[in-house]
Amino acid sequence: MSEHFDAGSQLASFVSVNAISSRFNILQNWAKEIKQYVENPKDDVIKLLMGKAVMVECEDLEDFLGSLPSIASLAGMQFLKLSPLEASSFLQGESSVMKDLIPSLVYIPIECFSEGDGRDGVSKKDGVIVPTWLGLSNFLDSSNSISPLIIVTCGESFGEITKELRAASCFDKYFTIRGSTPIERAQCFIDAIGEECLDETISQSFERVGTLLNSGFPGERRMGLLVMAMKRLAYKTQRILTYRDLLDFTARGTGQMAERQLEITEYLFRIAVHEAGHALVAMVDSDWKNIPDYVSIKSGRGFEGIMIDSYAFLSQQKNTSGYLNTRHSIRVSLAGRAAEEVLLGAEGIGLEGVSADLESISGLVRKHIARYGMSPEMEVLGSSGDNLAVVIGAESGSESAHVETLARQFVKRQYEQTLEIVRSHRKLLEEVVQKLQSDRTMYQEDLSPMVQSYRISLNDANFEKTGCSQKLPSHI
Repeated sequence: MSEHFDAGSQLASFVSVNAISSRFNILQNWAKEIKQYVENPKDDVIKLLMGKAVMVECEDLEDFLGSLPSIASLAGMQFLKLSPLEASSFLQGESSVMKDLIPSLVYIPIECFSEGDGRDGVSKKDGVIVPTWLGLSNFLDSSNSISPLIIVTCGESFGEITKELRAASCFDKYFTIRGSTPIERAQCFIDAIGEECLDETISQSFERVGTLLNSGFPGERRMGLLVMAMKRLAYKTQRILTYRDLLDFTARGTGQMAERQLEITEYLFRIAVHEAGHALVAMVDSDWKNIPDYVSIKSGRGFEGIMIDSYAFLSQQKNTSGYLNTRHSIRVSLAGRAAEEVLLGAEGIGLEGVSADLESISGLVRKHIARYGMSPEMEVLGSSGDNLAVVIGAESGSESAHVETLARQFVKRQYEQTLEIVRSHRKLLEEVVQKLQSDRTMYQEDLSPMVQSYRISLNDANFEKTGCSQKLPSHI
């Protein structure tokens, strides 16, 4: 830590994480267009082309809603956010929310415009009424004859709005906001904290940090909580923040909780075995590319131990969602149980932690078998085409039974393969277990030297056994 670091003065220069993301720039341009309408409300051409009901396709609803007050301000309008019931009354002209006749940008939840239980404005559940084309069109024309009003809603697809309303004079304008990239998320995060308060493990690792943020802190709200937690840590410790700090918050959350002290040696040993198993298979099954960022047997909210994959590795896999990646994640999930079986015996396997791992893969396996044609024996030559008649729509009874059978076969085969990995690398497993028991938490920089030493010894043993003339280099 630099002796000149002053967290107090650095914190004063932090920018807000809620600033409009660059991916919303298209809406800033839209705000400028709306402003022309606000300034020229009697111009019939502008009024016609402006779009009085607008749909925004965006997966991150919270991020979108966070940007709307700024959009309204740029356009010179007030911003109103209505609940479904408030919106239902508003669209029927029974609400007084517009009594001040101020130019308004009004957000209405998309369920107010999606398919109801019937046609022609029939009431949906909870008293929400979907307007007809004529009803919404007349409402918009009537409202805008008094004061500029634009309705905006948000969903994942324009098709969520009932077909009747996706027409001229109703929802005849929509935007598509792409998801933020890891680099964009990392840049926003770094800007919000201030690069001068972060060391190079964060400030120069955009892909890794952004992948972590997208996985552990999706959306601007959750990232905002992380930013505040990091700010408090910087102020409290008066030091530069590191990637380790980021991993600690990823593992334990941004809240504060006293660690539960576990003194039962046998229980701690089993937790260490379980987490070391996850770490071992993550490394071996990825050809040593996925050296975990974090492994810990410290208790947290809802867990007694945790392993976090290498986000640098995951960032390189994000656009390659093939069979090998799926198989790797399944084997890593099975590895905790496999390690317990190898070191503790089948009767010593724990229940709760193992159950959570199995739950995490069950849906994934079923989906890949039912929808993507995955076969239980994909690796066997000539077997990749054994399950190509995929399920379309809802599963029938026979399809469900077929998928269930193949899923059980696939998981059993992968567990056998995982067991073999653990048995073959038991020495490294035991080393990681011992280190976890003493240190409680390990980072990638703790694991990497152990891996390097192990691989060199493994290579030397293979050299002596086979007489092979080629050896691994001393650096890895």
